[in-house]
Amino acid sequence: MCQCCGMPLEESILSQEPDGTPNVAYCQWCYTGGKFVYETQEALIDLLSHHLAHPQWPPEQVRAHLAQLLPQLDHWRDRGEE
Repeated sequence: MCQCCGMPLEESILSQEPDGTPNVAYCQWCYTGGKFVYETQEALIDLLSHHLAHPQWPPEQVRAHLAQLLPQLDHWRDRGEE
C-alpha cells in the first residue's frame, strides 16, 4: 500500500529514486524524481475525491474515507500530519 495515498502497490506502479532504484513504499503518482508530489493531505484529498468518486461513492464519502486513512500512513505520520 502506498504510504502516501493508500493505493495498493504493484511493481508496475512503484515510484523510483532519482538513480532508478525502486521505492517500494510509494506509488509513482505520489513520489516521483525523488520528491513528493502532494504537500498536504488536503491537496491529495481534493484530487482523489474527484478521481475516485462515482454514483455509489460520492465525493463526500471519498473525502471522509481518506480523512481517516491518510493520517495512518507513514508519510503523513512522519510529517506530523495526523
